[in-house]
Amino acid sequence: MRSRLRWRTVIALSCADFGSFSVRRRNARVGRNPRTGATVNVEEKFLPFFKTGKELRERLNADGEEG
Repeated sequence: MRSRLRWRTVIALSCADFGSFSVRRRNARVGRNPRTGATVNVEEKFLPFFKTGKELRERLNADGEEG
């Protein structure tokens, strides 16, 4: 799994009722340094993303119920 993450071949990893992890890609872009105002090239990058499962979301948002 670690080697697959290193090479970004894992698309998604899910755990039933808990949620799923996936990789999201951010395109390269031109940014701006807020202090100096100079333009900066920001490279493409890959970020982990987590989406909660329905059961986990429901348990977290339960209104004082034990569950």
